[in-house]
Amino acid sequence: MRAATFTAVAGLLGLGLSLCLYGCPIADPSSYLNAAGDDGGVAAPSQEASSFDDGASASHARDSAWPLEDSGPDSLLAMVDGAANDSQAAPDARAGCLSDPLTTHGAVASSALSGNPAALAVDGNFATRWESRRAQPEWIYLDLGAPVFVNRIRIAWQRACAADYELQVSNDASTWTTMKSITGNTVGTASPPADWAAGVNHIGLSGVGRYVRINATASCSGNALSIWEIEVFGDANASCHP
Repeated sequence: MRAATFTAVAGLLGLGLSLCLYGCPIADPSSYLNAAGDDGGVAAPSQEASSFDDGASASHARDSAWPLEDSGPDSLLAMVDGAANDSQAAPDARAGCLSDPLTTHGAVASSALSGNPAALAVDGNFATRWESRRAQPEWIYLDLGAPVFVNRIRIAWQRACAADYELQVSNDASTWTTMKSITGNTVGTASPPADWAAGVNHIGLSGVGRYVRINATASCSGNALSIWEIEVFGDANASCHP
């Protein structure tokens, strides 16, 4: 009797599925067994499944028995789209500017003693130096070839250092914008330094321009000015955002 009843129920289920491939309400299979008069020891649900009304959700008992019943193609597509969005990389937004050594294409000074021209302050050699005449103010500027973003400058002063000076940028070598003013400097070496350890390192600057100038308004000794080496850092992309 039990086998015959089960066979009949299976046949009914197969017929129902063949007639309704999508969107039909699905009841708990135990209700068919109960309708056949043989519960087979299966407890009936606490609340019977209700039918759909134009796509309305069924009762809580049916929902808990069939949790994936409402996961149609639209729901699956939404899940896939959500996963795809989560996996997409964030936009390549630049967090800040680089601080790389910038190439110098030459140097110009307000004055220079014979044998110590401005170019020797940017030749990468600590054994050579620029030296000005005995007059203030004196200045030296570097040509970086194109507008760049500047955020660091280091200077290896000779003993004839500048006590007060300004770090400036310009796009035309005529109109200058001051990034930083320094007063009371005493750092400088009589002998060529071995490296940048004896230099002055100015960080945290912010300026855009093709030219960078050291504009000295007072010397450490009241005599000429002299620099072993100058190096400028920043980003070749002048439009970067610090």
